[in-house]
Amino acid sequence: LYRGAPVDLSKDYPIGMTFVWQGFNFCTPSREMIEKLLDKSETRTIFQIESRSGRNVRGLSCFHAEDEVLLLPGRRYQVVSCDQSSSTSY
Repeated sequence: LYRGAPVDLSKDYPIGMTFVWQGFNFCTPSREMIEKLLDKSETRTIFQIESRSGRNVRGLSCFHAEDEVLLLPGRRYQVVSCDQSSSTSY
């Protein structure tokens, strides 16, 4: 799954860090969709997320083309790598 932000969050999410996202988070299984939503010329962060708890909400979403997956709150994640090429972090 992928989630993007139009800012560089690499300093907030260093390699090895374990964190919990407290709120619901929408993601997409398509990296191409995130690339379209974020301007390639600006600084950005793209999270590549491995999760078994995500729920596909495409049928309930107003944005059917985005193929949204909802990540439940309170899940623990660990940063395993960061790619700084093209001003993009993972």
